[in-house]
Amino acid sequence: MKNSNQFKSLILGFTLVLMVTACSDDDNGDIPTPEPQTEVSFDLVVTSGGFGSGLGQALRFDGENGTFLGEFPNDATLLNDDPRDIVINIADPREILDGFANTNLFIVGGNNNLVSYSLQGDLIAEFIPPFTGTENGTDFSLNAGGAVLGPDGNLYLGSRSGGNIVRFDSTTGEFIDIFVATNDVSFPRGFVFDDDFLFLGNGADPTSGIGGATIQQYDGTTGELIDPNFISDENLSPLDVILGLDGNIYTSSEFPFVGGADPMPGTVRVYSSENGDLLQVIDPRDANGESLIIAPRGLGFGPDGLLYISSTGNGRVIRVNPNTGEFVDIFIEFEGLNGQALTFVPAN
Repeated sequence: MKNSNQFKSLILGFTLVLMVTACSDDDNGDIPTPEPQTEVSFDLVVTSGGFGSGLGQALRFDGENGTFLGEFPNDATLLNDDPRDIVINIADPREILDGFANTNLFIVGGNNNLVSYSLQGDLIAEFIPPFTGTENGTDFSLNAGGAVLGPDGNLYLGSRSGGNIVRFDSTTGEFIDIFVATNDVSFPRGFVFDDDFLFLGNGADPTSGIGGATIQQYDGTTGELIDPNFISDENLSPLDVILGLDGNIYTSSEFPFVGGADPMPGTVRVYSSENGDLLQVIDPRDANGESLIIAPRGLGFGPDGLLYISSTGNGRVIRVNPNTGEFVDIFIEFEGLNGQALTFVPAN
């Protein structure tokens, strides 16, 4: 087994200056340090979006040193050269053990579909074929962005075309219902469940780069909107939204949002899941004051307890300490990475 404390830091050739803003002095501002497993062997899976300079593939990297290991099987009818979010039935990545060997990994394809793989990277099936739904007499394609397993064990996919969240049976792939209705948000982005609620990123208009700036709160059982401004932050353009190991809400933010035309520096913003207060802004920079995070997308907590950030504007995956926001290293630098989502699987 590999020791997670022995990751090799990359030498950047310049001094790094950490810029982290602590935004609360109350009890909610105390972000506990996650306890990493000291003995774990894992790989990192990153989806490379096919637009721009992206590769349009799902890629696997060694979890110890970031070495590229290969691509997941694919063809134009499956991921359609535009893989997006990743769903895996491992609640806490620090618990990647042999017991998860039979868990499937789902990748959202660019063909309004969902493809299933084994954790070893073997293609299993097109789990949800190209999907078109109907709401209020209007057809919509899936065009899925965010995707998660809900507390009921079912699959939830965010339809960017329909502006809603659609629920599917995680065993059969059958459509169940529209969980969050159209028009609650104009540009739905990432979303995540905790024990009681669903939190949905209300993103900026991709044509104007403005709007959004909120994360909405829903009843996690019924999908009913509770608070459209649970998180309201004028400097927020939410993209990926995940729940931290500390129970707080972490979101990647590119502000202003320009949709890949001219990638902008970004941050990872941390909010209390109890009251929506801003707790921390993670914004590591180099000695010249330039941001190390450009157009961030996918976020994930590794088995080593670190926060992994996909920086699409420079083809990197960056690691930081989620407790302090301290920069650890550039774990992956890979031409054409354009990482839309990332997750962790047991090493082959």
